[in-house]
Amino acid sequence: MPFQSRISVVGTSLGPVEVRRIGRGLPILYFHGGQSDARNTTYDHIFDLDRYELIVPSRPGYGRTPLGHNQAAADTARLIDALAGALELPAAAVIGVSLGARPAIAFAALFPARTRSLVLSAPITGRWLTREDPRWYPAHMAYNPVVERGVWAMTRMAFSVAPHLAAQRFVRGISTGSPGPVANDDIANLQARVRTYRSRRGFLADLHQSLDDDCLRHVQSPTLIQHSLHDASVDVSQSKAAASLIPNARLRLYDNAFGHFLWLGPGSAEVEADAREFIEATIAPDALAAE
Repeated sequence: MPFQSRISVVGTSLGPVEVRRIGRGLPILYFHGGQSDARNTTYDHIFDLDRYELIVPSRPGYGRTPLGHNQAAADTARLIDALAGALELPAAAVIGVSLGARPAIAFAALFPARTRSLVLSAPITGRWLTREDPRWYPAHMAYNPVVERGVWAMTRMAFSVAPHLAAQRFVRGISTGSPGPVANDDIANLQARVRTYRSRRGFLADLHQSLDDDCLRHVQSPTLIQHSLHDASVDVSQSKAAASLIPNARLRLYDNAFGHFLWLGPGSAEVEADAREFIEATIAPDALAAE
């Protein structure tokens, strides 16, 4: 029988956190990217849920986790540490995707005893979408808390009315490559993802975060950094810089079709296999030996 997700709001010493849990076994703590929340299912199918449990908190400002004072990546890291304590989690593999990479890195740096390994997927680690970027103003207009609900409602409507066209345009926005026609399965996956997207207060807060180089240098855990050569959203230089600063980091670059969305579309199987094998090699050996 497939595992059912369990979503709840957990009280911690630093405030409430919405969290989804699925599976059982060794914990994998997932820091979702921008526009997402605890309902993100990106990695649900990648791991054996009889051996691993995915813990997916809504980061501050997303879902039912209030933004509060959590304006910095380190603040988010401390909040998720408080969640891990409330849930009595053992040390976990940590995954940070896109805008979720900064707090994932801060978590690994500040709480090494809670971090067995770190995977960064299409990570934003340095300055991104600054005022000099032509995307800065449109992002602040479309994804501010006043209008973002309507923007995502219109996006969902587009996927409902003209799914192939909407998917094609969506992929063109995240990939510099030429992915060709989007397959029906990939359209369904994009629809499912867009169905849960909301920017709320979290996305603009993410845009104003930063991470200093010392934070990356303090990451002690084995780290895998994954990035697409065709990422239209985040330049690969972000991953290269992170790989040069994190002491025990390995960088993998991919010739995938969907650019920023490494885990979808043609070429995604290699990305998923690399993440799965890395986590199995770094989280599991000593724990499995004790079983």
